[in-house]
Order: sequence, then structure tokens, then C-alpha cells
Amino acid sequence: SEGFMSVLEEAGDQYVVLESQTANFMRTDAQTVTENLYQAYGDQIDVIVSQSDEMTFGVLQAIDGLGLTPGEDITVVSIGDGASLMLDEIIAGRVACCSECTPFLAEQCLEVVETLESGGTVDTNIWANDRFFTIENAAEEQAIATW
Repeated sequence: SEGFMSVLEEAGDQYVVLESQTANFMRTDAQTVTENLYQAYGDQIDVIVSQSDEMTFGVLQAIDGLGLTPGEDITVVSIGDGASLMLDEIIAGRVACCSECTPFLAEQCLEVVETLESGGTVDTNIWANDRFFTIENAAEEQAIATW
């Protein structure tokens, strides 16, 4: 979340972060955190960004429980797995987008290990081939989703 917050800081006063809390990557914790944030800030909340799909589902449960409509009353963004259930939420309009943090890095990691073990060097930054899901591509991605 440090990287996320630094990008927001670079944007200047374009965005206002009311508060940032942890939900321990747990659905129930995210539901409780969201309910507490809504009690504290109410209609001041425009967007909630969650850093895991599991927590995003807790955010959605909280918003539903508050009698609000995710995607209308509060925009929800997930930085998570991009799992098929999250794609369903994007297609339904309840989640605006999801930035995938792919779990399929084993092959890439093995290549790095093999290169280093053979005395080679690797780039300092190695980028995962993550994808970004929105209403424009979620249905297409859902058709080929593997998890």
C-alpha cells in the first residue's frame, strides 16, 4: 500500500484519502472496517480501494448491509487476484475494476533462480504480466478464466 499511497501523493490534492486501515486480507475484517469507516465518514466516501479480492467481497457485503449500492453509491476498486467471482462483480457493475496480481509466477521465478545459480544476472525489477479488468473486458476474460 506504500506504492499506492505514494502515487496518490504525487497526484496532489486531486484525491483526498480519508483514512487507510488494514483488514488482514480477511473478508469479515474488511466488512467490519468498511462499516466503521462509513459510520465515521458517511457520504464523504466516494471510492474504496481494497488490496485483495477477498477483502473486496467484505467491502461489498458491508455496503450492501448499509443499504447502499456498490458501484452507484460507492465506487469499489480491487487490487487482487482477478478471480472469476470478482469478474462477475465487475460485469454486474458492483466493482469498477480489478488489477490482477497474478498467482502464476512460478515459471518466471524458476527462470530467475536458474539464471542466478548459473552465475548470470537478472534485472533489478521483474514485472509480472498482470492484467487490468474493467466492464469493457471482464466478460471476455470471464470466458477464459481459470480460477
